[in-house]
Order: sequence, then C-alpha cells, then structure tokens
Amino acid sequence: MKKKVISSLGFILFFFIMIIIVWLLLKQFVLPSDELAESEVKQIVEERYGGVIQETENKGKEFIVSFDRAGQMYQLHINRASGEIEEMSRIGEEKQRLTEQEVKELVQTASLGEIDSVNLKEKSGEEVFVAQVVKDGEAREITLHAVTGKVLSNELANEQPPKNTILTEEEAIEIALQAVQGEVDDVDLENEEDHVFYLIEIETGDEKEAIVEVNAITGESTVTWD
Repeated sequence: MKKKVISSLGFILFFFIMIIIVWLLLKQFVLPSDELAESEVKQIVEERYGGVIQETENKGKEFIVSFDRAGQMYQLHINRASGEIEEMSRIGEEKQRLTEQEVKELVQTASLGEIDSVNLKEKSGEEVFVAQVVKDGEAREITLHAVTGKVLSNELANEQPPKNTILTEEEAIEIALQAVQGEVDDVDLENEEDHVFYLIEIETGDEKEAIVEVNAITGESTVTWD
C-alpha cells in the first residue's frame, strides 16, 4: 500500500515538473512578450533619426543600435521593455560633447515635453545640458549628460517666489486714516536702504498734525505727532 502511495506521489510530482518546464518553454519561444522585437527597434530608430542602420545587438535588457546619418556614425542604447533611448553617442572617434540640436532631438523623441530652452552647464565637475521644458502644463527641468545624452534627472522646475508688491498710494492713505482720523495734507513715497514706505501727513480736527509712516510692502504703520 505504501509503495502505491509513494509511486502516486512521485508521478504527481513528475507531472507538475513537466508542466513547469513546458510553460517556461512556451513563455520563451511561443508566448508573446512585452519586450520590443529587433524589427520594432529598427523601426523606432529609422522613424526618429533616419539614416542607415549598420548593426543591431541584443544585450539582454537593451538593444545597441549603430547607424549612419549624414556620414556620422551614432550608437543608441534602447531599453527593450520601454523603448526609451537611454544613451546616445557618436562612434568611430573619441566621444565628444553632443550639440544643442542633438540634445533637443533627444528631448523631443523621448516625448519629455515642449522645449523652452537648452543650456550647457557644469555640475559636480561634469558637463551637462539643462533643458527647460513644459509637459502637461508643468514646467520641468531635465538634466542630460553632455556626452552620452543620458537623462540624469527630470524634476519640476523651481518656482520663483512671488515678488513683493508695493501698496498703492490709495491703499496707504486708507491704512493711515485708520490709524489717525483727519484730512490728508501730503503723501510721499520714500526709499531708504531697501526700506520702502509712505509718509502721510494728516491734519486732525483739533489742529494737530500727525505723520503716519506706512510700510509700502507690509502695510504696517507708525504715527508721529508734530
């Protein structure tokens, strides 16, 4: 009886192992994959860059495509899963810095946004291109390696703090009259060492005169009696 049970368990185990092996084979050779095929990669390169493809290498998670455009050889590293261009460089010579136009093409073909400006900068001792773009209504700053074109960062652009606005003369007078009731006689806008303020002379009903200083930025006021 025990031999029959052991034999049955062995058969079931063997059956499951065979199912797993068959599934792995189907996944590798028959079932469709989300990863790009070599023909699809070639189509992407031809549509985006033109030129003549010289060589395509399958390097596991990426394709390395070498192509000639206008007599210049280029090499692209393309992610097999996403189709994104991870690196672009010239070949056949010492690697040189990409041109501004090449950087713009990289940004456009990768659908990173509408380009506003591209500038060459140095960060941490390394040359990079910083592209200001707008995508989905948001201003973004993209940093790319100046030689390989690899995207090093893609962040929301720093928002500039709102500039301080100066109160109008009418607003300053309204604040002064809240501090001292009377009739406005004179108003002057002064600027001393980045301190902008209004000096407002007010005559009161009891023949006294007050000078109200109103900060033109914050609206704070102080009163001096003459």
